[in-house]
Amino acid sequence: ARRARLRLWPLPLVYPKRPRPSLRLQPTLTQWRLSWWLPPLLLAVLWLVVELVVQPWGNMPLGDDWSYAAAAEQLATHGSLDRRLPTSTTLVAHTAWGALWVSLFGFSFEVLRLSVALLGLGGLLALYQLAREVGLRPDRAFVAAVMIGLNPFYLKLSNSFMTDVSFTALAITALWLTLRAVRLEHAPLFVLAVAAMVAAVCVRQLGLAIPLAAAAAVALRPDWLGAFRWRLWAPTLVCALAYLAGNQLMHAGGAPDGYRVLSAEGYLAYVAKNPAEVLRNVVLYGGRLPLYWGLLLLPLVLQRLPQRTARAP
Repeated sequence: ARRARLRLWPLPLVYPKRPRPSLRLQPTLTQWRLSWWLPPLLLAVLWLVVELVVQPWGNMPLGDDWSYAAAAEQLATHGSLDRRLPTSTTLVAHTAWGALWVSLFGFSFEVLRLSVALLGLGGLLALYQLAREVGLRPDRAFVAAVMIGLNPFYLKLSNSFMTDVSFTALAITALWLTLRAVRLEHAPLFVLAVAAMVAAVCVRQLGLAIPLAAAAAVALRPDWLGAFRWRLWAPTLVCALAYLAGNQLMHAGGAPDGYRVLSAEGYLAYVAKNPAEVLRNVVLYGGRLPLYWGLLLLPLVLQRLPQRTARAP
């Protein structure tokens, strides 16, 4: 009879709670499970072993990182940013990271390479946490991080003072913090995520795509109805302002023509004056993309191939 009375009641006695995301949340710091701390520890040990095998020693530049190292040394010793670098990246955060290490341990290419190797490990740990955040089991998240860490591009560039790995690590960290902050509606984590996005933009201007991708992905999720769903469009504006500020800083100091092309008017003028060169670069570099993507996706493709069944004796 009591159940019947409850069914006849026209309005619910307790309003239903707002639906939460269906993905599992990460354990908190108080839940010291073996599956929580063991895979990151194994990642750190494996990265250390790989670095000992690679032996990134020798006080000499590798590739183009001599110019980035010079900028870090000038910022550490003179407190000024070299605005005449022959580069087309924003570079500010990468230079500041290197200058911090130069201030602590003195200038050498070995010190700067080790600083990027540490960022490489941080990117792998962030990737593991990101994989766990989207529902992967610890073993699969560990394999995903190892696949990236042992990728020839990632491993090679982790042992130089180039901007590739620093940008990748910051981008992965920004995505992980954004996802966790939105799902938990945690304001301090959201601020850290925005800071990671801004740092990524200050390494490479491609970081502007990070807040746009995060905002679009969350907006398309019907189960995310929290306030942070629409707040994700704010980091896009913040990152754009950070990019414009860094761009104006470099231009104010007399940046070379290769850097001036970063401005919108300079880029459009360059395209209008050199259409053949732009078309050549599109064909040249665009033709390499299938090769790069094929190399990166080869392990996954091999796992998806059908296995041969054993013949009956």
